[in-house]
Amino acid sequence: MLELRDYQQDLFEKIVRGWEIHNNVLAVMATGGGKTVLFSKLIQVLGQDVPHKNKLILVHRQELVMQICVTLAKFKVSHRIYATSKVVKLICAAEVREVGTALYYDSNAPVAVCSVPTVKSRGLDGFLRNVSHGVIDEAHHVLKDNIWGQVTDMFQGVKWLGVTATPLRADGKGLGAHSDGIFESMVVGPKGRLLIDRGYLSEYRVMAPAPEVDLAQVKRSVATGDFNKNDLREAMATAQVAITGSVVDVWHKYASGKRTVVFAINIDEAVALEKAFVASGVSAAAVSSKTDDTLRGSLIRQFSTGGIMVLINVDLFGEGFDVPAIEVVQMVRPTLSYALFCQQFGRALRIMEGKGKALIIDHVGNVMRHAVKYGMPDIFDKWSLDARSKRKNREDVGEIPYKTCPECLAVYPAYTDCPYCGPLPKEPAAERTLEVVEGDLIELDNELLKALSDQKEIIDEGNGEHCARLEAKYMPRIGVLAGLKRHKADQLSQGYLRYTIDCFGGAEHISTLTDSGAMKVFYYRFGTDILSAQSLKAKDADELTIKIWRYLDEGTI
Repeated sequence: MLELRDYQQDLFEKIVRGWEIHNNVLAVMATGGGKTVLFSKLIQVLGQDVPHKNKLILVHRQELVMQICVTLAKFKVSHRIYATSKVVKLICAAEVREVGTALYYDSNAPVAVCSVPTVKSRGLDGFLRNVSHGVIDEAHHVLKDNIWGQVTDMFQGVKWLGVTATPLRADGKGLGAHSDGIFESMVVGPKGRLLIDRGYLSEYRVMAPAPEVDLAQVKRSVATGDFNKNDLREAMATAQVAITGSVVDVWHKYASGKRTVVFAINIDEAVALEKAFVASGVSAAAVSSKTDDTLRGSLIRQFSTGGIMVLINVDLFGEGFDVPAIEVVQMVRPTLSYALFCQQFGRALRIMEGKGKALIIDHVGNVMRHAVKYGMPDIFDKWSLDARSKRKNREDVGEIPYKTCPECLAVYPAYTDCPYCGPLPKEPAAERTLEVVEGDLIELDNELLKALSDQKEIIDEGNGEHCARLEAKYMPRIGVLAGLKRHKADQLSQGYLRYTIDCFGGAEHISTLTDSGAMKVFYYRFGTDILSAQSLKAKDADELTIKIWRYLDEGTI
């Protein structure tokens, strides 16, 4: 019987509990966390609990059909395959290579792996009409009105489990049944950062050479929410020579000898990159959906064993491609989709003996585009089934800028120094009378500093002291009482605000920062420094408290 890791077992139990209430449950787990292992275990258990009913695994690409079938074989789960005889032969050959036998392929098995287009084109046969439970891989694709929704709608009474690492769509549509999708509830596994810290995923380093492509005039596609492909193709074509040279040169300088997957925008670019790598003495190959199935499988195997050092793909390995041998990801495909960015990023995070840190090299600004809003893929986990338009307005939460180190090209948050080079030499500052306040990210002169400190002291003073100060101004008794009432309100609001600031400082995503770093993050997020925040009157203090709690509770979407 297949054994799960503790976090996988926890998510497994959440799924089972979710099915007790709902038919369609979405499970979210970080890229590389073992989603295929999780639902293979689920299929295994369901085979014992509901033996007279069939189980179905739906995917959208042949590579994923093969990968899932091999995983099922590893866990001794017999399965049938809905595919052409040629594809079935390729999958059986893969199972022989990986498991030593193809005996777990069984055309009469109660478990089937199938692509969505195949079900759509073939319709339901006797097997599919007797399905009780189904798994939908890469379920962020599923909407009521697309092919995924149409296929799931063909089944009656089936309990569906959707699995994904990124339940977030660039077009802003929600995956919930109350919105644009089919899922009634969502269960979420641990952040990728926790899996990295526990040794289940690889630590990484991010580098961002200066982008060679100008995307300012590239429009957003209404259909996908990502860059318009025609506009993007033209923009990339203009900068192709510079980009190609940069990709190859940077690889030789920082990634030489490491197996690398490159994400290209189109086939022409992929072929140009292949030629450039080969010309520089590196074994490389370009693959896409147009590549012959047998050849594509052979190239992937050669890459896994080290026969090919660089594999350049076009929209092929962004989802579900599980090869631990990937040490480097080079991004040459710009995207507005945070989900696609996370998927590409995660390709290099699988662990492998002797691998060391994964290296992410971003040539097109994807890291800067997404990290400032959501954070790195291993940190963000504030997912929702709602459409973006239905989510609470997050415009009151600021973005944290990132920097690229001019020395080593490492990307890091602006509130800290380069993790590899340390503090960079500072340029001589011009003469001025301003004092730089550590951790506040604003420059204050002494007069303003004193005013803020005095205001904080007034808010913090006792009731008797406050009354005495008002009386010293010859304020009438009724004015003193009214002032005392406002003072108590200010203190109450400041008490809530300061507690909330403490909670922010202790939040998991900045728990490793210094106090100065936490203060800088606070300033970026909320547009005010902590000293000024502690000087706010009741109304403004209450508004800031609400902003902070929204951020802590809901994330930055």
